[in-house]
Amino acid sequence: ANQAIVAAARLPERYLITPAGLSHQETLVGLRQALAEGIQLVQLRAPNMYSPEYRNLALDAQGLCAGKAQLMLKGPLEWLGDFPAAGWHLTAEQLRKYADQGRPFPGQRWLAASCHGAEELELAVRMGVDFITLSPVQATQTHPEAQPLGWAAASELLRGFNKPAYLLGGVGSNDLQRAWQAGAQGVAGIRAFWPQI
Repeated sequence: ANQAIVAAARLPERYLITPAGLSHQETLVGLRQALAEGIQLVQLRAPNMYSPEYRNLALDAQGLCAGKAQLMLKGPLEWLGDFPAAGWHLTAEQLRKYADQGRPFPGQRWLAASCHGAEELELAVRMGVDFITLSPVQATQTHPEAQPLGWAAASELLRGFNKPAYLLGGVGSNDLQRAWQAGAQGVAGIRAFWPQI
């Protein structure tokens, strides 16, 4: 029961997700700037999860984040052993596939998952993740086809959910107070936290 409280105490209020479509160098320059601006939790987004370019970028990002921020990677679970310092952020598809097998690694390493509704929240609890993102709260440019949950539904979904949650989708630092009122740890975002370089 205390694990969720301990996790919440260790997690920041902002969760940066890196943008897609940037070059290796552009991503590292932006990440370096975001870290300088105080970002402490970073997900290296992986639109093409099995890409060797992503692995190379992950190695460089791991070096940049060392001692400054917790890096969360995405990708096939076969890569877990290659990045021992990184946490892992599961896609909703991975969550559905692996939830019944439990945590893929010990508890001292961060495990997160993307959730979009009640069923995935239950799977996240079953798997023993440390925190989740819940999305999309509002309309977002990244996923324009997705139906927004809205603040009331997001708040309802988090009622009774005992893990830290970051609200994602059309939210930013200005929405922190509202996110806390909804029962969230904070907010996650791409454009909201990515430096304008």
